[in-house]
Amino acid sequence: FSPHHGRHAFACYTLLHLLDEEATRAKQTIAAMPRATVLTHADALIKLYLSPVLGHVNEATTTLYLEWITDHILVAEHRKRWANYLDEDQE
Repeated sequence: FSPHHGRHAFACYTLLHLLDEEATRAKQTIAAMPRATVLTHADALIKLYLSPVLGHVNEATTTLYLEWITDHILVAEHRKRWANYLDEDQE
């Protein structure tokens, strides 16, 4: 563990929490929201909440968090569906 990794974990899970709050306010789930909407909201939340708190001035850091949220929410769901499809096909 390093403090720097702790900062990234804080940022990623805070972003996930904030996106969940946004979806709840819209009476949706993150998974039900269009991908472009999720990424647009994530980018805005990073700039509004996370960058000022963590002191980020480099856009590359924002990109890392957007990549993480994309993988965590959007790609992971696709992988899960694909794995389920493959598992069903095996039986």
